[in-house]
Amino acid sequence: MEKKGKTKIMAVLRHTHTKKSILILTILLIIALVFFAYSAYTTLISEELRLSIMPDFDSFSLMYGQSKELSVEIGIYKKFLCKAECNYEFMDLSENKLLETGTFSAQSRVIRSKVMAETKGYGKKLFQYTVNCNVIPTSTCRENNSYRRRSTFLMNYAPNKEQSILIENIGQDYKSATGQIDNLKYALQRINAIHELKNVKFDYFIFDESALATINNLINQSVEYWGDYDYENSEKTLIGASTMLSEINNIVAGELIKSEITVAMHNDAIGRQASMIEKSKILRSLLGYFPDATSEAAISLINANTVLLEKKDFENYEKLNLSNAESLILLASDNMFNYSRQSSSDYLDIYVVESLSCLVLKCKSGTEIYNANKAKELYYSNDLNTSSYIVMDKCELINSTFKLLEQAKAITAANRQRANATVLKNAVEEESKHIYSMIGGMKKYDIPTINERSIYYLDRVKVDKAENVSTSYTDFYDLSVINISKCYQNDSSMVIDELDAGYAELPTVNRSSGTRAELTMKQICCIKNNCDVCNNNHDDFPLILLHGHSFNTKNSAFQSTDIFNDMEDAFVEDDYISLGALKSKIPDLILADFGRLLIKPTYYIESYNDALGIKFIEGKQGNIDTYALRLKEQIDEIKKYSGKQRVDIVAHSMGGLVVRRYMQIFGDSSINKFIMIGTPNRGIDKATFDFCKLYGEKNECNDMKENSLFLNKLNSESLNHPETYSVIGIGCGMSGKDGDGVVIKESAEFLNNYYVTGTCKVPGSMHGQIVDPKKYPEIYKYILGMLE
Repeated sequence: MEKKGKTKIMAVLRHTHTKKSILILTILLIIALVFFAYSAYTTLISEELRLSIMPDFDSFSLMYGQSKELSVEIGIYKKFLCKAECNYEFMDLSENKLLETGTFSAQSRVIRSKVMAETKGYGKKLFQYTVNCNVIPTSTCRENNSYRRRSTFLMNYAPNKEQSILIENIGQDYKSATGQIDNLKYALQRINAIHELKNVKFDYFIFDESALATINNLINQSVEYWGDYDYENSEKTLIGASTMLSEINNIVAGELIKSEITVAMHNDAIGRQASMIEKSKILRSLLGYFPDATSEAAISLINANTVLLEKKDFENYEKLNLSNAESLILLASDNMFNYSRQSSSDYLDIYVVESLSCLVLKCKSGTEIYNANKAKELYYSNDLNTSSYIVMDKCELINSTFKLLEQAKAITAANRQRANATVLKNAVEEESKHIYSMIGGMKKYDIPTINERSIYYLDRVKVDKAENVSTSYTDFYDLSVINISKCYQNDSSMVIDELDAGYAELPTVNRSSGTRAELTMKQICCIKNNCDVCNNNHDDFPLILLHGHSFNTKNSAFQSTDIFNDMEDAFVEDDYISLGALKSKIPDLILADFGRLLIKPTYYIESYNDALGIKFIEGKQGNIDTYALRLKEQIDEIKKYSGKQRVDIVAHSMGGLVVRRYMQIFGDSSINKFIMIGTPNRGIDKATFDFCKLYGEKNECNDMKENSLFLNKLNSESLNHPETYSVIGIGCGMSGKDGDGVVIKESAEFLNNYYVTGTCKVPGSMHGQIVDPKKYPEIYKYILGMLE
């Protein structure tokens, strides 16, 4: 009996133990399922490694041949029992060359690399560190995410001191050489233009054009050397060109001076010949009263010179017989008007008076030769110390001369005897000036001759008797007794040739510079070996990849930017320059010379200034309005250092709402194109909202909830939008509706909708993977096409 009782008790105990075991196993299974579910969700929302890099941007300057050590400080924090592998690359982005690479364990460290300015000239180069860390999946760390940070360095390079001196010398030599070419061409143009003057006789001149072509080739070769930064050969070539130019310029400059002197000699010859022709006309008028072989010889020689000038039939202007003709004119004039040689015993020669009287009568008779409207010439003023001229008609000149003679006639014999010698001298000198004017004008060197005659007259006054003086003047100046017919009978038969060849005026030639290669020192910017002059004239706008909502407030601010890592790689392959998750304030326009900048900013960073400079702090306790204000600061900053007034934006999830709110507050003038990917434009459903609040920032979740105050305000206003596109994921069931696992299709629809079908192996996974070109290449292709 006792034995049966014990057996029964043991059975009860075994049954009880079995129940407990089952209960324990059930509890453990539930715990395992919860842990698995938790791990699955934390794969999406948890950050098990934090990665940072300092600085994220820096710039420096080097001269050719100088070097600099760059360093970046990598900060790594990982969860306990988690393992990670990290690697880094140091790239020369300008030459698309990998300079350095390495792997290291997930521990904070400093990496140093040396760079050198090895390119001649002026320019900019970009270097970049890229650090990638991947968490190794284990039973305790299930995450398999990739973390990436970039640090970009801008190097400004310039010539060293020796090169700068050489460059300055080349610039001066080039300026001198091109200036000499301009002067040479200008001189040749002037010579050609001068030699086209028809009336002037020039010596023959030929310029060797091949010499100028050789010089131009040398200068162009120097420019090519310059473009290749071969400054030594550039200078040598320029020196050779300058030497040739100096020799040629001396020859051409001499020919130009010779041509201009020839024109001056021509004009001098024309002027002298014209003057002698006018004088010869007076001599011819007086030949009837004073037959004189010298006058006839002078007129003949003047006519001969006229023919030579017209036909240019002479060796050069220096060998024309102008001086001989002028000498004969002076000699003939002296023969006629040198009173000391005449037989008259009185003050004035009767023949002079008669000839002048006849000329006056001819003027009054209207003879064409002495017509007042045709006969104009220059006449000295009475002030012999000046060179001023007045224009006086010949006949008026003769009339004024006879007025003086009439005044002399009115003086009585007694007055003449008592006349002061000085008064008489002045009267005779004045009279002589007018007479001399009849044969070509008064000159200063004629004064001694006048004075000699005046002295002669004064001497005669002393010895002459009064009655002789009186009688002589009465006879000489009684114009009524002059035989008028005699005036017309005594004209000379000599003909004087008129001079048709006129003065030559030096032509005006406009100075112009020919087209030639430029010698300029420009900054060169290269990306992936594509080099061009640094400028901000490119049409590429900076591209912002803007992340969405962080499902875990405990994650770091920059962890959200890593969702775009794969899309960032694709854009880099398409020649974008990624600056990564840049937060630093960098100088204005410092990157304006580079096109296609890509930035992954975060609106979870707040910046402010204190006494030590700009400070950055993480702040996830805001709402979408707060993030829109921060986005404005970031867009303004990007516009400043890129030099562009607009940006392109690709925004994921809540990032699209941040951009829309930014445009609602500040307008869309700063946005060129706007592409949303999986953005809940009409909010998230209840299931997503509940999950959002579980780990995410509640203010953000409240703003994104369907029919929230924020969304009602955002969607109530009809605003102008830039070129806008909406990428919408479908294929994941969401409480009977279609979507990407987080955002239903109808909520994501906005403008220019583009639908992509996917799957959700893990709830909500498509929403995070939709920005991965490896999983959805058609989305990246579509985005790239819209941006292009």
